[in-house]
Amino acid sequence: MQKIKKISEWVLNKGVLAWTATLLVWFYIITTLRNGISCDEGYYLMGFLREQNTEGMPTDFHAIISALCHFFPDDDIMVFRYLRIIFNILSLIIFARTSFVWLSKKKNLQISPWAYYPMIALTGAMSFTFATPTISYDSLELIIALLTASLLFILISYDNFLIKHVSAFCIGFLLWFACSNYPTAGVCLAALFTLIFWIEASEKKWRLLLIGALGGVTAIIVSHFFIHDMRIWFINMSEIFISTFTEDSKSRHDAGNIVSSMLVSISKVVAILLPTTAIFTLYFKKVKIAEKIQWIIIIAACFFLLVTRDVYKLRGTLLLIPIAILFAKLLAQPSISIKNFL
Repeated sequence: MQKIKKISEWVLNKGVLAWTATLLVWFYIITTLRNGISCDEGYYLMGFLREQNTEGMPTDFHAIISALCHFFPDDDIMVFRYLRIIFNILSLIIFARTSFVWLSKKKNLQISPWAYYPMIALTGAMSFTFATPTISYDSLELIIALLTASLLFILISYDNFLIKHVSAFCIGFLLWFACSNYPTAGVCLAALFTLIFWIEASEKKWRLLLIGALGGVTAIIVSHFFIHDMRIWFINMSEIFISTFTEDSKSRHDAGNIVSSMLVSISKVVAILLPTTAIFTLYFKKVKIAEKIQWIIIIAACFFLLVTRDVYKLRGTLLLIPIAILFAKLLAQPSISIKNFL
């Protein structure tokens, strides 16, 4: 009986459950990688052809991938699917390790890596629940974001002069490609990482920001000589932003309307996320209610939002509120402790 109890405790351990779920999910992703195709995937693959002219677009995605995959066949769908999953897994591993070190050293994280790493891997698997399995501008932006965040965690976790300066340079270098791959998302990433850096860094902030800017300039030069003429990209972007505020964009598929739609979507996210996070942070700090009752209220609120997600045409944007609640719960704690979230 004692042995059965020990086995059941081990099976129901959070780390064991997390690793089991992680292995099952990723096994499914890998074994179904050859399945299906979509029109979006055809668009991506057409752009990878070396003779294809993609210079009139608001994204450098095709040019970046073509340069990185120069020695691979440009018409093999599986090459780009395998590249996506390999880069995705590697960036998740790096992110999991660096974020764990940062949270452990700076935020008094109270969870073992045995449970932490598979939770990151499970979260990363969500990127395969939409779009195509081929590497796309969405998946490339995710990979760049994970690597840039990892470098930021290294920068704010270690006091070594060389590590800090090399990390700052590489962050600026990668952020340029985040901006040229997916302009609006890249700008948001740059703003977010700058804010986190400014809050967390202890000294020599301006010097490190300048080194990051130098990394960005270096990335532009590298792009110009090894990817394509960057003057074309800057001209395209200026024309797109001008057309956003004129009558030149007649269709919702025009580049100007795509950019304006992105800006509207990002504004909606910020408008919902920031005030909701602030309100719930004050609530968790000031209102003294038993933990179980708090979570009953949160779950009820999330269920209500799920049912009424079409209200006022906000739809899926309303589902950002549960994320804001978790952020608020995090900010309300004197130090980070994962047990407060489980």
